[in-house]
Amino acid sequence: MNKKILFGLFIGLVAFWAQAVSAAINPGDILINEFYTNPSSGQEWYEILNTTTSPIVLSGITIDRLTSSTPIPALSGTLPAKGIMVFSTSSDPGNDAGDIITLKDGGVIISAVSYGTSTSDEVEKHMEGAPGVGKSGIYTYTSDAEIKNGSYSIGDATKGWFNNAVIWDCYSSISVPPTLESIEACLYSQAIVSNLESMDDPSNATGITFERRSNLLDSATIIGKIQFTGPLNITGTETLNYLKLLV
Repeated sequence: MNKKILFGLFIGLVAFWAQAVSAAINPGDILINEFYTNPSSGQEWYEILNTTTSPIVLSGITIDRLTSSTPIPALSGTLPAKGIMVFSTSSDPGNDAGDIITLKDGGVIISAVSYGTSTSDEVEKHMEGAPGVGKSGIYTYTSDAEIKNGSYSIGDATKGWFNNAVIWDCYSSISVPPTLESIEACLYSQAIVSNLESMDDPSNATGITFERRSNLLDSATIIGKIQFTGPLNITGTETLNYLKLLV
């Protein structure tokens, strides 16, 4: 039982690496999911969400901003199916009051949002106001079926995780992702101690640890352990489903 749980956990977390990669990218396949443009310190970041059931190679994809003079390097890597990736850049006070953010594939806009003092007739989505210090512009939607009809509002940052995540009881069937706190609590109920909730960016996490213990309160009673030292994206559909199945 113990070995099966840990083995299943390992297989689930790396499952997305073996998925086939999609080719063509259509408008709406990737959405600007969250933007953090007014940090009290450190970098700005921009979060994108794959709305499709296939991984997407990000070669040729760019994030462009109208008012900021700081360019964001061309994106790279593979965006997991239904998953998230975050890209950071130097903070630019010039976009604190407003900006127009566009996600493009070879110059073709596939997602765009304006906020605050910046507007454009060519951009469908507009968020009134601009994120204050430490706040994000967050994309929200009612269901996967309505994902492309969502809207933006100002809220607390949820870097690298899903804006519509809900508290999960470990047993009920849910159509949206559970919070990391819920997943960690469910694993704990199966005598697995993890550090998922403390991840700064679950879409690019390092040092994820899962420990099976005979005594949950005593780290010296480890029965089995898996640790991922390198970056790992746990937001993909396959990985998330495996985490849910384990509990």
